[in-house]
Amino acid sequence: MPTVHEANLRYATHYVSIVQQAYRLYSKGGEQTTLGFELFDREWTNIHRGYCWAVGCAAIDQVAAELCNSLSKTAVYFLDVRQHPQERRLWLESAIVSARHVADRHLEARHLCNLGSVVARLGDFSAASEHYEQGLAVAREVGDRRTEAGALHNLARVAFAKGDALGAIQRFEEVVPLFADIGDRTGEFMALGNLANAYAEAGKPRRGLDYGHRALALCRKIGDRADEASRLADLGNIYLRVGEPAEALRYLEEALKCDREISDRRGEAQTLCSMASAKRALGDTLGGIELQKQALKIDRIIGNRQSECILLGNLGVFHAEIGELHRACEYHQESLAIARNIGDRRTEGRALGNIGLVLLHLGNPREALPWIDQGISLARETADLADEGESLYYKALALAKLDNRREAIANAQTALGILIGIENPVGDEVRSQLDEWQSRNGS
Repeated sequence: MPTVHEANLRYATHYVSIVQQAYRLYSKGGEQTTLGFELFDREWTNIHRGYCWAVGCAAIDQVAAELCNSLSKTAVYFLDVRQHPQERRLWLESAIVSARHVADRHLEARHLCNLGSVVARLGDFSAASEHYEQGLAVAREVGDRRTEAGALHNLARVAFAKGDALGAIQRFEEVVPLFADIGDRTGEFMALGNLANAYAEAGKPRRGLDYGHRALALCRKIGDRADEASRLADLGNIYLRVGEPAEALRYLEEALKCDREISDRRGEAQTLCSMASAKRALGDTLGGIELQKQALKIDRIIGNRQSECILLGNLGVFHAEIGELHRACEYHQESLAIARNIGDRRTEGRALGNIGLVLLHLGNPREALPWIDQGISLARETADLADEGESLYYKALALAKLDNRREAIANAQTALGILIGIENPVGDEVRSQLDEWQSRNGS
């Protein structure tokens, strides 16, 4: 009769093999991916129990440590979708210890990079960069080019999240050929998709669309439903930027279907947020508010702080649009507090500008100006051209209310140059307002 230790070892080994079976299904793409998630979900309680035992024995049992490593490696795609980031963080910290215990430097590098992605999702970009740099160093030490490319890619993503769109573009353009060279098609389409987003953020959305469609085509060739949803959502967001909300909604609805098919709660929240913006652009602001609230509820459940502060800002904008200005200001203040707490300078800048705009609408242009000026300063610091242009327009409106028409026109002209340059639809509103002011000056 086996000992308790031997029985637990058999138990954990069996459920590692179940995860491997689920991963083989996932890797086939299409309907097989869904079957892989269904198998993983069905056996999750037993998988979790086996893993917890392996973690507890990893320091004294080599086989248990290897099982811990194997499960963390094979289950990564399922766990990224299913686990709360805080729980995922604990798993990865244990996995790093186990990898070091069995002297598996390749796996240590991968776990470090995965840990970076999790803490980035929690809004701690400094810690994320540290983990990526550690993973990059180990990967280079052991000659693991695939993990090296992944670490470089993730460092580019952190640069983008911190507002350095131009720096991110440079890094993404370096890593795309590296992924192609090592035959990592998944890494290649993910880098192409992120490059699309970076170009859109840097004011070149049409170029972003080109990269986005390339990423989607490559993703569909592989058959990865989870990443297909992300690529569809990215394209939807870029179509929003170029003023095509109906086309955006078409891509976003397809993305939402994929998210729900594989129960990707994080992706579902992000897609609902984007759909809300498309609804608003099509004139259905109330419908947009409902979608934003659905997304906010999901993000609070899964602990996605960065997305939460963006959603709160969006709700502020939507409520201001329907005349609920005090409620709008409350949402923007909540967004500002979270953005400062997690170090999201770009969202902080947008919140400051939006608070200024609400104060302007409440009839307090003099009080609004310092908020707007802070927003402009942060927009320039983070190279957020869209926010800089819009905030300069808000400043122009405030100055006009204070009868400083000359400065108002100067700021509006600067705003127009930026917004037209990045194909931002708000540019049309600025041009119309400028025409009105200039015609009054001429009369």
